[in-house]
Amino acid sequence: MKIVGCDLHARQQTIAMVDTETGEFTEKTLCHEGNAVRAFYAALEGPVLVGIEATGAMQWFLELLDELGIECRVGHPAKIRAQETRKQKHDRRDARLLLELLSEDRFPEIWMPSTKLRRFPILHVPEEFSSCSSPASTIEQIVRSIRSSSVIVL
Repeated sequence: MKIVGCDLHARQQTIAMVDTETGEFTEKTLCHEGNAVRAFYAALEGPVLVGIEATGAMQWFLELLDELGIECRVGHPAKIRAQETRKQKHDRRDARLLLELLSEDRFPEIWMPSTKLRRFPILHVPEEFSSCSSPASTIEQIVRSIRSSSVIVL
């Protein structure tokens, strides 16, 4: 199995990777231009586990890994930062910390919906339905509302 700690940024990512079978350790920086990231992860053989810190620019990366069949865990930024004794951020050090936390089963993972689940539209239930007495009447009101097109779909 290959375990990858990935310090993800908008334009590049720094990775620290270990192959648990051979013990081989790799550090690398990948630019997000072109096909470099896809080519790197697609070339990894066997089971692969990637850990990243939650960030606003991670959606495309999660979708890529999902498409390639690679497991990705997203970590809580503050809890990850709390486990680093040095306060100065450094991409290589951050990638190594993520790798260490994954390897030692101490990674502070947050729940993320699957790619398939993220594609479903979110049904927003208007406030006038939230005070209904029974779930059945709520459903009936929502169905009536959908038929009359007054439900907001985000």
